[in-house]
Amino acid sequence: MNSYEEIVSLANQAGIAMVRQDYQAAIAAYASALKIAKNLRRSRLVAVLFYRLGDTLQVKGEIQDAVIAYETALRTLEEGTGSDADSIVDRLSQVGKGFYNNPQPVPDLYRPKVAETLKADEDDPTLAIKLWLNIGNTYLQQPQEGPALNAYEQALKYPEMAANPLLKAYAIANMGEIHRRQGKVDIAETELTEAIQLLDRHGDALEKRRALAFLAGIARDRLQFDEAITLYQQALSLYQKANNALGMGRTYAGLARVYLEQKRYPDAQQTFQQALQLAQAQNDGETLWLSYWGLGCCQHIAGEFKEAIVSFEKSLYLIHERQGALRTDEGKVTFLDSVKDVYDRLLTVHLELAKTGGENYQAALEVAENARGRSLLDLMGGNERRSWLTGLTKLAPGIDVRQSARGSGSNPPDLEAEENQPIRELLPLARLIFYVLLDRTAVFAVTPNGEVYGHVVQVGCHEIEARVALLRRALKVDEATRGLEVRLMVPVPDDPALDVAPINYEILLQKLYAELIAPVADKLPTNGTPLVIEPHEALWLVPFAALQLADGTWMGDRWPLLYAASAQTLDEIRREPCYATLDQSKILVVGNPVMPKVTTQQGYEITLNPLPGSEQEARSIGEFLGVREHKLLIGAEATEASVKTLALNHNILHLATHGFAYTEDPLASFVALSPTQTENGLLTAREVASNALLPADLVVLSACQTGLGRISGDGMLGLSRAFLIAGARTILVSQWSVSDEATAHLMVAFYKHYFSLETPNKAVALQKAMQSLRLHPEYSHPRYWVPFVLVGAEI
Repeated sequence: MNSYEEIVSLANQAGIAMVRQDYQAAIAAYASALKIAKNLRRSRLVAVLFYRLGDTLQVKGEIQDAVIAYETALRTLEEGTGSDADSIVDRLSQVGKGFYNNPQPVPDLYRPKVAETLKADEDDPTLAIKLWLNIGNTYLQQPQEGPALNAYEQALKYPEMAANPLLKAYAIANMGEIHRRQGKVDIAETELTEAIQLLDRHGDALEKRRALAFLAGIARDRLQFDEAITLYQQALSLYQKANNALGMGRTYAGLARVYLEQKRYPDAQQTFQQALQLAQAQNDGETLWLSYWGLGCCQHIAGEFKEAIVSFEKSLYLIHERQGALRTDEGKVTFLDSVKDVYDRLLTVHLELAKTGGENYQAALEVAENARGRSLLDLMGGNERRSWLTGLTKLAPGIDVRQSARGSGSNPPDLEAEENQPIRELLPLARLIFYVLLDRTAVFAVTPNGEVYGHVVQVGCHEIEARVALLRRALKVDEATRGLEVRLMVPVPDDPALDVAPINYEILLQKLYAELIAPVADKLPTNGTPLVIEPHEALWLVPFAALQLADGTWMGDRWPLLYAASAQTLDEIRREPCYATLDQSKILVVGNPVMPKVTTQQGYEITLNPLPGSEQEARSIGEFLGVREHKLLIGAEATEASVKTLALNHNILHLATHGFAYTEDPLASFVALSPTQTENGLLTAREVASNALLPADLVVLSACQTGLGRISGDGMLGLSRAFLIAGARTILVSQWSVSDEATAHLMVAFYKHYFSLETPNKAVALQKAMQSLRLHPEYSHPRYWVPFVLVGAEI
């Protein structure tokens, strides 16, 4: 048997394994075939094998690995080489053993099929088009709609598409589903109509079943329920003729959602049961979680609370499995946001039981905690992060930590086995946890000894958003801009909800405290230990330290405050060993770098003016530090390259410069540093998070908006999250555009208190710094002294 015949034999073995759903055996067979194929100098054959490997990984649910396989196939086609095949194959074949059929997306996407023989795929002129289509499908499964849409658009650019109308129909139909999800229903309808016309002229009539289901979704979104039901029934008929049970299950799930929105609960429950039975037979996890959710909704309406809890918990179990298979931050968070309603409804059931005395608030709190912070905890590394950090603190003085990078394949010197690592034991903190629902807001107070108290405010998400926006407007948070000029290229229309007469901000601050905090305030200790705030939704934008008690006391005076995405993420950080004790700290201080240019993006034109106040801030901090080991970078010295290098050997970073947060692409949020010929001077959240090597006990981003980004169910996405992922233990960030002079005073006061406390505590130091700044009459307004918040550990 020659090499090519051996490859064909291995491909046949993989096909047989796929029929048995033995995906691990199929992956192993393709991996072996690829290692042989790379020596034949047939780049298209290598590409075909990666294509088939990606198809296997996609079915198995290894979505990110499938993207890698498809993109490697494309690169092999374009570059004509498979030189890196071995390393990629080794990476992609390191997956769990067994039989799997992990969740697939709803709805049933159009997917090109592999040919019957390797030779046919190798000679296929549309191979690149098929790869782009599959890349689009895998991104949509994560779900990442932007990259998916781009992939379909790339497929349409190939001239070979003109001679392959079916592939064009596939791409256009899947694009229509993306546009429907984005709310662009008119565009979606046009695309799906064109796809159906192509399928009518060039394809099997049964191929229209997916497009009809997509169109039914549009009708449902438009509340045209009768039309949606008719289209779903037409699609079901075609799925039945095609003997496509997986597609039938997904279509029944879509039909059941129409009945649910019509409040035809018996019909909805029966149809969800049909979807559930088909999904169980097909091991279709995506339809399973959706069907259990639907059943839970029907049971809740019927007053069957216990049954509804069981259904919602089954749905969440499947969701957690699905989320665990996703590897990118965007994918994890977007998927979590897309299933938020499951958590919301389960929490609502528990809150209603607690209200009637059927159970205490502990169960409801557990749901609220499980709904948040999961992606951040995964990306922070969990026990792997803890082991790495513990080992890092054991390094001999002066060692370059770059030699001990995580992910390098070797452990830091003296790293003990994980089970022997010392875990920091700390006194527990009191916590305030918020969860904003559509029609109400749940507030939980947890005492240091673990007692849970709760109450519900009859104010839902839209009212919370309006109140927070009104508060920030009343505080005039955009009046102090620290030299940051921002112009929207496309003007945003005024929000009529905010077009009101001026209002006393103290009234708003007192009302928020009275509704959210006061009912549980007496359960929280006031002995000077920090209080952890776990915001939710728009509450991430609330300056809790400025909320006022009835007697005019600021909430930030009553408690030193910390912010956290979840109890799990905070616990992970607090138990980690510090990189250095405070008296052995090495501090990197950056002030007023040469400002880089910012290219217009996302509709923003940004001008970064020099910051003389931040330069003075940095110099004042340097003078205060005196003989303590520190490095001061001012102006042109504060290059992006220098900061990145020096950050590896300093455990406190202070960046007094410009910052800007993008809501659409939070990972593009940046802090400004001096540009060079090789770096643009914009240190983005994406760069920080991908570094994953930042031995910092404290990062101070003394700039505008560094605590902002995009609010998600997993917390605030942006710079603060990126630094936590990279290894930092605490971040001090701002909630709005800050005053240059006031911030300089605040930061110097923060360090003076932090280094002078008998027991170093960042939250207490920030509390005292705010109080010090307030003593200056010109900075007594909250917009000057309250914009900065601590995210992470207090020690």
